[in-house]
Amino acid sequence: ALGAGAADEMGNEILAAVESVVPSAGKALGVMGDGGETITYVSATGALEQLRRRTIPAAESAARMVGTRLEVLTPDQRALADVREGDVVPLGARVVPLIAKDQTLGVLWSVPVAGTRERRGEVESLVRIAAHVALAADVLLLGEEERKRRERERMLATALATMDQPVFILGLDRRIWYANAAAVREYGYSAEELTAITFDTLVASAVPARRLGNGAAAAASSVWLAEHVHRRRDNSQFPASVMLSYIRDDAGAPVGQVMNVRNLTDERRLEEQLRQSEKLAEIGELVAGVAHELNNPLAGISAFAQLLLEERLPDDQRESVRLIKRETDRAVGVIRDLLIFSRKPGPTRAPVDLNDIVELTLRLRHYSLRSAGIEVRLELGRGIPRVRGDDQRLQQVLLNLVVNAEYAMQRAAAKQLAIRTETMEQGVLLTVSDTGSGMAEETRQRIFEPFFTTKPSGQGTGLGLSVSYGIVQAHGGSISVESQVGSGTVFRVFLPASGASSGPTPSP
Repeated sequence: ALGAGAADEMGNEILAAVESVVPSAGKALGVMGDGGETITYVSATGALEQLRRRTIPAAESAARMVGTRLEVLTPDQRALADVREGDVVPLGARVVPLIAKDQTLGVLWSVPVAGTRERRGEVESLVRIAAHVALAADVLLLGEEERKRRERERMLATALATMDQPVFILGLDRRIWYANAAAVREYGYSAEELTAITFDTLVASAVPARRLGNGAAAAASSVWLAEHVHRRRDNSQFPASVMLSYIRDDAGAPVGQVMNVRNLTDERRLEEQLRQSEKLAEIGELVAGVAHELNNPLAGISAFAQLLLEERLPDDQRESVRLIKRETDRAVGVIRDLLIFSRKPGPTRAPVDLNDIVELTLRLRHYSLRSAGIEVRLELGRGIPRVRGDDQRLQQVLLNLVVNAEYAMQRAAAKQLAIRTETMEQGVLLTVSDTGSGMAEETRQRIFEPFFTTKPSGQGTGLGLSVSYGIVQAHGGSISVESQVGSGTVFRVFLPASGASSGPTPSP
């Protein structure tokens, strides 16, 4: 029986050996588990077959009642004991505790063959063989503990391998012992390469770690948290949150470290978008009041300039009045854009074909684009869903993007404007890209701020993209930008489809 592999296989061999000495109508072998708290019947035969794989509290088993003595329980004693095996084991059955090293390791049940009288020799044989069965049960328990340990190790390894965040196990010298699959993907090294370096090789910069918790809890905590900037194999970097905890031996001494790394790039981007939204809201409240204060006097100046133009004036004076009228109207236009930005009114809701808006906008800018030598490449998705919104407002968004692209490509060697529409989940994605001068990261982070512009004085108000941002948000969509100096710029505008649930949707 000791040569068997699995616990149930060993149990079957043990019962077969006992059966060859003491024949019966049924036998069952139960072993202690959970530190002696439970008994699990690893094998059962004949009349006791229903006990197989049954786990019961050890305190409610017959083993606790009989102790180290062999007793024949009378029906009254069995009823008084109320043992858990009682609903399966017939009243005439015997139970023998399996004891080794002064510990009860399990129980052995035997049911006499029906119609036969139990002989004294059989009882003595059962008691004698129980000592050998107890030793076999001891080996079986050790094997089960080893199997469970290996199963726990496999489960832990599987859990680490399937985590979507990098996890490292380090020695006290910070050398990497283990890196999971997420770490391999994130850092670009192979698992073998990672285990040949120290963790500090991956750290570009760091701030001192702090213990988790407050007060006394922090002092007792063995978990530390820090924010780093990590470096991948290709030298690209990303912000990271690192949680460190110690691996300790039985004496409590640290023998290793576990590092859990979380890439903060997406969180930082969301935080920046939130700050941007809050900043725009605050500026919107400010400019609304200023715009109202300026609108009335400007309207008056424009009206009186128009009246003067209807009078007989010398040519030089007429030209001066025309200049007053033109600049006043331009200022009124700026005020109108400010009010659109600050109010963010809800757009008119009607199904709109985004492809039609693209084609109309390009017709309006055809002469300007051709004069600038810009090649236009269209990739309009067929059968894209309609979006629900205001066609004039959406055209204003696209017009702002096209005009900005024209300006960015003034000095570019290759001038190409690409506009693409495609169906996305629950909406449509509009992509406008150019081969212009691009922009630095500091500029990219500010382009949706009101009055921020890179154009020379008098050529831009800095409101075009701010107004566009507000229009897209009012349509329940989102707008994002990617750009690098000298490599052009890509704007992505997501708009929910007509009938889709409203609310901002992150752009791909």
